[in-house]
Amino acid sequence: MRLPTHIIIGLEKQLSPSWAMSTTETKTWPSSHSMYDALPRSVDPQLTIAQLLDICVKNCGYAFHLQISTKEFLNELVRRFPERPPVHPSRVQSKILEAIEEWRQTICQTSRYKDDLGFIRDMHRLLSYKGYVFPEIRKEDAAVLNPSDVC
Repeated sequence: MRLPTHIIIGLEKQLSPSWAMSTTETKTWPSSHSMYDALPRSVDPQLTIAQLLDICVKNCGYAFHLQISTKEFLNELVRRFPERPPVHPSRVQSKILEAIEEWRQTICQTSRYKDDLGFIRDMHRLLSYKGYVFPEIRKEDAAVLNPSDVC
């Protein structure tokens, strides 16, 4: 799973300048290398990307939420999910299911732009219909995306 180019460009625009500066090294690597080569062999790059996506959704705001709620992005996110759910989903599948559930319970319900995020609800409904079970979301994790829960 790789993030689409338009998402990466959006990240660079929305994250701090110091982070964007640190990514310039990745951009200047020879074409025979990739940022995945820099990861230790024990790190699952797909899981790392899923965790990065979670961080971005929680920190980048509406413009990023609009990008992740596109039909194309969501289809790409779950395209490797089998038609019937496995007995034990992989760690990456679990992380993606957790993210979709968290988005549905938070930004799809409390955002003032919730009407723009309908494809997230649709993807949740489709995966539920196929038999995928979404994990329980901890209130502490969802509080970041639920401004009404913040004291």
